[in-house]
Parts: sequence; C-alpha cells; structure tokens
Amino acid sequence: DEMKGAYPDLVEKKAFIGKAVQAEEEQFFKTLERGLSLLDEEVANILKQTGKAAQDSSTTKTLPGDIAFKLYDTFGFPLDLTRVICEEKGIAIDEAGFEKCMDRQRSESRKHWKGSGEEALDSIYLKLSQDLRAKGKTPQFVGYDSNVSQSECLAILVPGEKSLDMVDSYFSPTLATTADSMEKSVIIEAVFATTPFYGESGGQVGDHGRVLGDLGFEGEVVDVQRPIPDLIVAHIRPKQGTLQVGATYQQETDVQLRALTARNHTATHMLHWALREVLGKHVKQAGSLVNPDLLRFDFAHFQPMTEEELTRVEDMVNEKIWSSQPVFKREMKKEEAIQEGAIAFFGEKYGDLVRVVKVGNFSTELCGGTHVDNAGDIHLFKLGNESGIAAGIRRIIAYTSKGAFDYLRGKDIEVKVIRDRLKVSSSAEILAKIDKMTDAEKELRKQIDQFQAKSASGAVDEILSKATLVAGTQMIAAESAPNALGLKHLRDLSDRLKQKAANSVIVLGMKDPENGKVFLIVAVGPQAPKSVHANELLQSIAPLIDGKGGGKPDFAQAGGTNAAKIPEALRKAQEWIQNKLA
Repeated sequence: DEMKGAYPDLVEKKAFIGKAVQAEEEQFFKTLERGLSLLDEEVANILKQTGKAAQDSSTTKTLPGDIAFKLYDTFGFPLDLTRVICEEKGIAIDEAGFEKCMDRQRSESRKHWKGSGEEALDSIYLKLSQDLRAKGKTPQFVGYDSNVSQSECLAILVPGEKSLDMVDSYFSPTLATTADSMEKSVIIEAVFATTPFYGESGGQVGDHGRVLGDLGFEGEVVDVQRPIPDLIVAHIRPKQGTLQVGATYQQETDVQLRALTARNHTATHMLHWALREVLGKHVKQAGSLVNPDLLRFDFAHFQPMTEEELTRVEDMVNEKIWSSQPVFKREMKKEEAIQEGAIAFFGEKYGDLVRVVKVGNFSTELCGGTHVDNAGDIHLFKLGNESGIAAGIRRIIAYTSKGAFDYLRGKDIEVKVIRDRLKVSSSAEILAKIDKMTDAEKELRKQIDQFQAKSASGAVDEILSKATLVAGTQMIAAESAPNALGLKHLRDLSDRLKQKAANSVIVLGMKDPENGKVFLIVAVGPQAPKSVHANELLQSIAPLIDGKGGGKPDFAQAGGTNAAKIPEALRKAQEWIQNKLA
C-alpha cells in the first residue's frame, strides 16, 4: 500500500508476492528447526562437560566459534539468534572464533572469484586483443551463416611454465593417431581472422571441429572460448604439421554437434516461454547450460513444480515444435528490441546492437547463440528432472532430438530390466505385480510381528520363571540374547515384564557381538517399593561394564564396552536390591 504509487507492479503481482513471502517464512522455520536441533545438542554437551545445571552461571560455558559459524553457514542460522538462545542457557559464544571462520571463508571465496572487471582477466588475452584491435584485425565470427571458413591465423598461444606463451609457430613433432597419444598430446590455442567456431558464452558451450592447412597442419578443435568479448580462441589438439601465424587454414565445425546444440538452445528459449505461461511472469532465467547432449535451465521460482505443471510445460513446448514454428534471427538496436518485448538472458552483456531470436510469435529473446531455422528441427522435447538448487531457484534438465531419444531409450531399458526381474510378460503387468508383492510383504510382516510377539512372550515367561522373591518384590536379573534392535529390544522386554509382574525390579543386560557394545537397563514396576531407585541402581553397576548412563526413578539405561562383566553386573544388582529391601 505504501509503495504501489511508485511501483505499480506490486498491485499486479500481489498474489505472487504473498506466495513468495510465505515460502520464505516456511523455509526459515525449517532452518530454525534444523539449527535448533544442532544447537540443543551442542548446548547439552557443554553443560554435561562443565557438570553444572543449565541455570548455574557460576562456571563460564562457551559455544565454540566454529559451531556458531556452522549454524550460520550451513543452516543459515543468524548469529544474533544463536546468541540469544545461548544467553538463556548461561552460555557465551566464542565470537572471535566465529569471525576467524568468517574471514577464512571470505579468503577462500576471493581465491575462486575472478570478478567481472578487466583486472581479473588473464593479461595475455587482454594484450592480444589490444594488439589485434590496433592492427584492425579483430576476429570475426561467421558461424551464423557458415560452418566452414578459410582464414589467416592471427596468433598462437602455447602452455608455458606459469601461463601461456605467444609464439609465431608450433610444430607437432609426431602424428597423434591412437586415442592414448591424442589424450596425452598438448593443447594449443589459436586465433583466426574469421572463424565459424562458436566461443562459449550465454550458456552455450564452445564448438568442436578441426583445422587443416598450410605446412601439412591438422588439428582437432576440442573447445572454443571467449576469454574476453572480442576474442575467439580455438583450443586445438595438434595431430601433425606446423601451425604458423600468417598462414591460411581451413576451419571446419563439427556440423552434427553444432546442430544438436542449436536444437537444445532454441528449446531453452521455448522452455523459458512455457514456464512463464504456466508459473507466471515472475519466472526469470538464472543461468543455463546448452550442449549437444542436454539443456539445463535455472529459473527463479519459489516452490517445486507439480507433475501437472511439468506436463503442461512439456506439452506446450512439443506442440510448438510439431506445428513447425519458424525461428527468426536478426540484429537490431537494443532499445528497439526491448520495446518489442525481447527478454534479456541472465548474466549476458549486450552492446548497442544486439541479436534477437524470435520463435513464432510467442518467444523473443536477446541471444548471441546458434539456433535452428524452424522449431520443427528440434523434433522432440522431453523433461528429465526438476529440482531446487538454492533458495528460490529451481533447475530443469531436459533433452531434445537425439538426446530425447537416448533418454527415452534408457527409460525403456530400465522398464525391461524391471519387467524381467518381476518376471512379467508386459509392462502393463508391472504395477499389478508390485501391488501383489506389496500385499505379500504386508502379510509376511504381520506374520513376523506375530512370531516375534510369541517369541517375546516366551522369553518373558522364561525370565519370570527365574525371578527371585525378596520382601514381596520380584527381583529379575537376566542377560538377553543379542538383538539388532539393541536398547529398544531391552526396553520392550522390560515393558512386557512389568505388565506381567507389576511388583518387579528388572535388570537386563545384552551384548552386541558385531560392534562390541554392551547395554544395561534398570526398570522398576509401578507396584514395586519406591525405595528402589532405577538410576541409583544403574550408577552402581554401570562402571563394571566400563559404561555410563542415567535415567529416572522408574527407568535408567547405560552403554558400555566390557561384555565379560555383564554376569558380575547382574549379580551386584541382585545384592544391591536385596540390601535395599532387607
């Protein structure tokens, strides 16, 4: 209400803003829950180590700085909130340690961040670009119209001790023919006056291809980069001959890979359009990857997509593909393009003159990548996966053309494997067989539960038959057979014993032969004398098994490592009970 005069979109997008705020609140509650769980655990450890009650502030208790930082960095837990909670428990925070962790993270981040200014670029590329510009030989990309170019080599860069060295020529000493020799051969970089090779940018990966020419040179182009906007650098694995500055070379793009990449790139634009139609105009691209195999599209949205939404998006894109919508590409002024409704992609820098890609009459984007001439050339669009990668950012993996076919073939193989494992003759029988197996499993579990209950009942009767009556109280001290449920098994067993003998004092021990752990529990029945305190009894016998534990007046448990001492612990428990009841 306060800002709608200056920002009219607030009124139009009120419903979306409400959903986004609610999603943020829900996410923060989840953060609180995870953070509180970790913080409670750490606070309990601190209080236990100091041996003081939570209310006693006479002893200095401090939460380590790395724990406070983990709460902040991993769970997004505000330091102020951590401070308030700790103060309530009489615990201080090692804020100096927290700041050290913060400084360390900032330092690591700076190491991996090159920034967007020229100072972060490799100086050799800057110098090369400036030299070529001064000579009027700035490289020109001709790959929109041709996959082949005959052109002069302007520069050669080879790996040096610390960076790249600029040379006038490079001789490939041996013919690299085997896969192993090619893999181990050096990668050099070359710049040509005109090139059909697309340099990686706008999410689209660099082209592959080959270079042939003077002095018997032949090399495989394994990547193409744009280290700075006006420099296109081919990464070449030489096979034979000499590459020389000033000589002319034939550059040939891998047409098949270029076509697959173009299909994925145009499909990315169409996916962007469909997402905005289905989810809302708030959807904006937040990153992308386009290569011959797949497309990856990151976008701003506050919650996971439903199956219905995913199906609608997939259907909308395929309908446009199958209706053979034309794809137009042309250069125009940026302001004019924006006025016509063109959407600028995330992370791209645009000059005054931009390239506009328009699919039919529904999608218009500013994009310098390579695209198909008709949406029908994409053949098929198939969504693979939708997931969250950050707060408010979703990611879609999708496939087109050959990639979509390979993806569906893989799914078909998976279904065939499942069909063979389930021993059914058709895919239609799979669900029926799974339902049948699920019902059978439920029945088996029911039978197992009944068997375990019967077995437990028998064990209870056997243990009770050996109980000793002391002053009207049944004294039970027994070692249970090993059970995978560990302490839970002993607790369940003690509950059954109390149901049958409410006046009992129960001491049970058990060892786990797999990990060497030992368990002891003490349980006091509701009708047993109040003078028998479970925790007191446990504390007197737990040291025998090299264990520690605790509990309440009616139940206590301990864990230890000395299994050989279980019989002695049970005998001492009997003596303790007899003395207490005497």
